[in-house]
Amino acid sequence: MSGAKVAITSSSDEKLAIARALGADYTVNYATRPDWAAALAEATGGRGADIVVETGGAATLSQSIVAAAPNGRIVMIGSLSGGFAADLPNLASMIGKNLILKGIAAGSRRMLDDFIKAAEAAALAPRIDRTFDFAEVGEAYAYLKSGGHLGKVMIKVDAGAA
Repeated sequence: MSGAKVAITSSSDEKLAIARALGADYTVNYATRPDWAAALAEATGGRGADIVVETGGAATLSQSIVAAAPNGRIVMIGSLSGGFAADLPNLASMIGKNLILKGIAAGSRRMLDDFIKAAEAAALAPRIDRTFDFAEVGEAYAYLKSGGHLGKVMIKVDAGAA
């Protein structure tokens, strides 16, 4: 939306095809290409990524450091791999590349307002994968946990019941 080149990793070729259709410039299947950071470097002519969104945590942070371009930023928004290591991996590479590692739990109200304005201006709409009735909340969470979704998993709340 702002002219950035976007790279996506997934273990699903189907999800990567959809990401390309939605505008992703580079896609890497980390299940078939475990050295996904090297694949990104190849695709970007050795540059890497200016911003890496890290969701895996300790298990993937080393790869994110490799994937980051000099003077890049790694923003950690989760730990899907299950926890954090006591020591940061590749600390020398972080210093050598002059990287910034930042944890993000939530943005500010202003950031949300800015995002909403930008999304409206670009006619950006979320991709809805599946919608569940409120009575199916357990099934909805199980589906979300399975990781098979691509996009938002919605739970419909009956406005009359609220």
